Amino acid sequence: MSITKLVEFEDESGDYTAVWHDEVEDVIIVQYNFVHLTLAPTEFTAFSQSLSQAVESFKELPEGD
Repeated sequence: MSITKLVEFEDESGDYTAVWHDEVEDVIIVQYNFVHLTLAPTEFTAFSQSLSQAVESFKELPEGD
């Protein structure tokens, strides 16, 4: 099969997240609940890095923001 599961989980709230790599199309498919993104590997890497930076910035916000 040409699709490799990179991660798949459901959190305590029931939110579902999965990421797959389609080797034939050379794309990364990201699913969060009913939202699907199909990204080129370089786009996926940039997207992931921006999310990581956003998490760090969010952690630095004062409580209540």
